[in-house]
Amino acid sequence: MNSRGECRMKIESRGGPTVQFLFTEPELETRLRWYFDRVDDVKVRFSNDVRQAEMPDVLVFPAAELSQVVELAGYGCSHVPRIAYGPATLLKASFGAGCGDFLRDPWDIDELHIRLSRSVTFRRFRVGGQVLEMAPGYLSGPKSSCGISHGEYLVLRLLVGHPDEVVPREVFFYALRRDVSTDSRLVDVYISRLRKKLETAVGSLPDEAGIQSVRGVGYRLISGNAVAASGCE
Repeated sequence: MNSRGECRMKIESRGGPTVQFLFTEPELETRLRWYFDRVDDVKVRFSNDVRQAEMPDVLVFPAAELSQVVELAGYGCSHVPRIAYGPATLLKASFGAGCGDFLRDPWDIDELHIRLSRSVTFRRFRVGGQVLEMAPGYLSGPKSSCGISHGEYLVLRLLVGHPDEVVPREVFFYALRRDVSTDSRLVDVYISRLRKKLETAVGSLPDEAGIQSVRGVGYRLISGNAVAASGCE
């Protein structure tokens, strides 16, 4: 995903999550390489360059380099989950800057491995008969992959959890922890963005597929080739 929020082309099929380590000390890098060479559920790379064809699924870095990582996030990886590590004094600043997890010194690689499995949980689902994958901050389809915001992820997770069923608008507001009286258009905005991203990830969707509006009720995700019911847009 580039700085304008556009989707990148997907380069290869997904195996385990790709973890990119930033600003890694040589001794730690050696130990990390030795460990992850012996597991098959995580792919690792060591580079401070985040402007690569394939975005990582998780960024791991020392909390002492937090300011530089925040700057790097502006190159299109702000949606990528981040794990920082370091002294407890940097825990608050790390979470405040958007990190999803923090490893407090001293930590070991076994602990990191477990945290990684918790940070990236991919879920497969169907839209218009096409198979896609989603995770916090991430959406991938047969044509491309892109980032999704936290709010978009919460909305999509509800739809994916109830395929071909109408999810009432009130349920979305409850999940987003927003007041419908003050943020009445918020869900509509997320739905509009998700429709565009699903279309891009799949390539094209039949008119009767995708996220449909049910007037006065809510939205539903058409997983297969079901024909739109009366009252749907």
